[in-house]
Amino acid sequence: MDIFRYALKKDEISERVYRLTTAVISLNTGNYTAWYVRRKCLDHIPALNIEKEIEYLDHIVLDMTKVYQYWHHRRLAVQKYNDIPKGEHETLQKVYEEDDKNYHMWTYKMWRTQAFNLWEEEKKDIEAKIEMNPKNNSAWSYRNYLMFSSNNSFLKLAASEVEFAKKYILKDSNNESAWVYYKGTLFFTSKKSVEDKVAVAAEVEKLQKEAEAFCKSVREGDKENRFCRGMLVEIYSKKKETIEEAMKVR
Repeated sequence: MDIFRYALKKDEISERVYRLTTAVISLNTGNYTAWYVRRKCLDHIPALNIEKEIEYLDHIVLDMTKVYQYWHHRRLAVQKYNDIPKGEHETLQKVYEEDDKNYHMWTYKMWRTQAFNLWEEEKKDIEAKIEMNPKNNSAWSYRNYLMFSSNNSFLKLAASEVEFAKKYILKDSNNESAWVYYKGTLFFTSKKSVEDKVAVAAEVEKLQKEAEAFCKSVREGDKENRFCRGMLVEIYSKKKETIEEAMKVR
C-alpha cells in the first residue's frame, strides 16, 4: 500500500502501477481510487490490452458480485471494447446462479441490453429464468423492463403479459411476484400507453373485467388468498359504482 500511495503522490501512470492496482483491489475490493487509477492506465498505456482486462474481470467476478466499483469498471471496460465480450453471457450466468437477485448484475444487464440491442435474446433468456424460479421478483422486474422499454405499444403487450402472469398464478396462487406483475400491467396501461386514449380506456376496462373474473375463480380454490383480495379491492375501488363492493372484500 505504501508503494501505491507513493505512486499516487507522484501521479505515476505505468504498467507497474497497473499491476499494483491488481494487488490493492485483491486486498480492498471497494477501493475506488485503485479502480480509477487502473482505468487511467488502460486509457493511457497502449500496451495494455482491453481483452485481457475483461478476462481479468471474468476471473474475479464471483469475488466481486456485491462490489459497485467492479460493475462500474466492467461497464466502462466493455464500452471501451465496444462489443459484447466473448463468454460474457456465461460470466453473468455464474453471478445469477450464485445470487439471482443481485442488484448490480440486473442493472448491468439493463445497460448491456440497451447498449448492444439485445432485446430479443434477453426476452428468451428471462422467460427461461422465470420458469426456473417463478418467485424471483428481480427476474419479473427485468421482464417488465425488456417488454415495455423496447416498445411504445404498451396496449398491445398488456393483454399478452397479463396472460403470462396468470399462467404462473394458476401454478401457485401465492406467487406474489406474478401477482405484482399482473397488477402492475393492469393498472398502469393507461398511464404508459401513447396510443389513442379511447382505445386504451376500452382495453383497460376489458382487462379489468377479465381480472375480476379471474380473481373470483382463484378465490374459489383459495378463499384466504391475500393477493387475490388485494387485486379485487383495487379493481372495485377504481370504479365509483363498485366502491361498496371493495368495502365488502374480506
